[in-house]
Amino acid sequence: LFDDDDEAILRAAQAILKYQPYEVLVSKTAEDAIRILSEGDISVLICDLVMPFVDGNIVLAEARKYNPNVVSILTTGMPDME
Repeated sequence: LFDDDDEAILRAAQAILKYQPYEVLVSKTAEDAIRILSEGDISVLICDLVMPFVDGNIVLAEARKYNPNVVSILTTGMPDME
């Protein structure tokens, strides 16, 4: 599952992983990502840190509630660690 509010990033992820032997799901909001996580067995979550309303840290915490073994990758376009 890719969660990012930037549609170009989601399209790029889908294009890059198009021919892999697994299903790639995308969501544009944290709320959609949490809904998808609650409905299925997600193995890997790649999530943007900075999104409107709910940040990526919340999505990662929710993901662990549904699947404690989910592999989580947090991404950001922020130019520094602060």
